[in-house]
Amino acid sequence: MPSSTKTAAKTKTKAKAEGKVEAEAKGDISPDPMVIMVKSVTGEEIALPELWKHRKVVMVFLRHLGCRFCLQQTAHLVEHGIASKLKSVDPDMALIVISMGTVSQAAQWVQITKFDGEVYVDDTTDGNMATGAVQDGSKAYQIMKLKRGPNMVMNDTTASIGGITALAYPDLDGEKWVERDRDGNVTVYPGDVFQVGGAFVFGPGNQCDYAFRSEYAGHYPDLADVMHAATGRKSDGSEYVYDSTKTWFNRLNANSLAEPSTRPRSASSMPEVVTKAFAKSGTPGKDKDDLHTQDQGQDQGQGQGQDQGQATQESRGKGG
Repeated sequence: MPSSTKTAAKTKTKAKAEGKVEAEAKGDISPDPMVIMVKSVTGEEIALPELWKHRKVVMVFLRHLGCRFCLQQTAHLVEHGIASKLKSVDPDMALIVISMGTVSQAAQWVQITKFDGEVYVDDTTDGNMATGAVQDGSKAYQIMKLKRGPNMVMNDTTASIGGITALAYPDLDGEKWVERDRDGNVTVYPGDVFQVGGAFVFGPGNQCDYAFRSEYAGHYPDLADVMHAATGRKSDGSEYVYDSTKTWFNRLNANSLAEPSTRPRSASSMPEVVTKAFAKSGTPGKDKDDLHTQDQGQDQGQGQGQDQGQATQESRGKGG
């Protein structure tokens, strides 16, 4: 490629990137997840999607560090041993929390809460109460479509549970956590006081098996549901069927009898939930909800002769 062409291509790419950044600043397009950075408790920067690129993770977005609801939700994760339970299923699986505040606050927060998973913070948000209502908030939370606004905190539900929660999990106070005015009112919090969180099961790669978004401060997911989605098993040890699988199953119209086919099909190539349904015992045509495939009719035809195979197809036709 001639040098003039290369220079033109680079200029065009740079202009496109600058235009994208400018558009993001104006709120015209969604932020790119690959350029959204978070920091570990040691200050290491990492792009958000890298956290689940090669492994499955339970990712919990907390409210800002030091918040009573952040402390309460973290205590639930620790008390239920979520991090160790995930590791017992798959050593590569991880419990990750994302919050807002500084790296030093995150390190201190880990010591206070005894949290045993991975911790990352978005330190770009401003907890200034005077300007908080008009700020854009965290891009990491934005990309996950997590809710934000004064009404997330100033509502009847949060007000009714906030006082009780504060008795057991008082907000972290002191100069390392908040700034106050002369009257003792908090003027600056760690991170964004108007942001609420959520929980997801991501990975490995471009896969999401669970999504929960808080409707108000103090609204948390059911940890049993999170664990079912992360491990693929229910509390009783039975297999958990993902909502995406149910949707796929319904789109196939798999609850009705399939049309006869002459092409052999291997059951091992189907998802387990479909294979089990297709292997359900019963007589074709006995119940419209009874699940049978053309393979069953073909097997009968091969084992009992062409006449028997035709009789099987006739009985399907009568069964509707």
